[in-house]
Amino acid sequence: MSSFTSFKDCIVELGSHQIFATSADLSLNTSLERDVRFESFSRETAGSVINSPRLVPTAGVKGTFSFNFVICQEHFDADANKIISIFQLNKGMSPELTKIGRIGNYRFFNAGIKSLRFTMRPFSLIEASAEYEIFGSVVEVPLRQLSRTSERINPAEGLKSFGTVTANGINVATQESYDINLISATYSITARRKFNYTIRANEHPTVRFIPGAMMPYRVSLTDLTINCEIESNKIIPNMNEYGNIQNTFNDFNSQEIEVSLNLFQARNKTGNSTSKNIANFDCIGNVTDQSLSVSDGSYLTGNFSLMQVLK
Repeated sequence: MSSFTSFKDCIVELGSHQIFATSADLSLNTSLERDVRFESFSRETAGSVINSPRLVPTAGVKGTFSFNFVICQEHFDADANKIISIFQLNKGMSPELTKIGRIGNYRFFNAGIKSLRFTMRPFSLIEASAEYEIFGSVVEVPLRQLSRTSERINPAEGLKSFGTVTANGINVATQESYDINLISATYSITARRKFNYTIRANEHPTVRFIPGAMMPYRVSLTDLTINCEIESNKIIPNMNEYGNIQNTFNDFNSQEIEVSLNLFQARNKTGNSTSKNIANFDCIGNVTDQSLSVSDGSYLTGNFSLMQVLK
C-alpha cells in the first residue's frame, strides 16, 4: 500500500533547480465543452437532426503551479538555490517555457512564469509567492531525496531591505509638504502569454494512442504589468485623473511616481562600511487607487497603489 509523502521529503523543482518552498500547489483542468452538431435534415419533422450531445476539448490540459517561499541571499547567488527566472520578469524576458518541473513524485512539463509577488515590512522576513502556467498532463515518477546545499540558508540574516517613494526624482519622504513614511510595500509583476494550437489538434488520431495531452506549438508574450501597493502614514495628495500629483492648474509637479525597493546583504562580510546591494525592484507609474483608514486604538494609515505597464 502506498504511503503519504511528508512535506519534509517533498522535493519541489523547476528545471534543474530545487526550490526551498514553504508551500506548493499544482492544479490541472481540461477545456471540455458541450458539442452539438447538425447532421442531416428530417422530412418527417421538417427540421434538423442533431448528433447526441457530447463533451469535446477545445485546447490541451492546462493548469497552474504556485509556491510560497522566503526570499534570501542565495536566490541571487551563482550556485546555491538560484531560481533566477523568478526574478527576471522584465520587458526583455523570453516567452519560452521551462521544459520540466517536479512536485513530490509527480513531474510536469512546459511551465511558464506568470507572476511574482512579495511583501516587505520592518523587522520581518520577505515573504514571496510565484505562479507558473503549465501545459500537458503530469506523470508519476519515483520519489527523490531532497538535495542539501553546502551553505546554510538563513533568510533572517541574509537580507535587509528598505523602500523609497519619489516624484520626478525627488524623495517625497524628505519633502515637508508630503513627508510620507512607508509601513509596508507589496510588489507584484504579472506576465500574460498567448498560446496557439494546431488546427483540429484535438481530433488528431494520435491522441488515442500516445499518452499525455497536446502542447501549444507557439507561445508569445502579450503584456507585462507591475503593481506596487504601499501602506504608509499618508496618501498621495492632489491626485488628478491621470494618477499624478498636481499642485496647480498649470503645472504638473509629477508626471510619474516611482517606488524603489532595495535588498541588501544584512551582514557585511567584506569589512566595508556599506552592505552589498543584492537586488532592486522598481515600479515607475501612476496611482490607480488609494484609501485612508483609522480605528480605535490605532493611527490613521493610508494605502495607495501604483501601476506600470512594461509591455
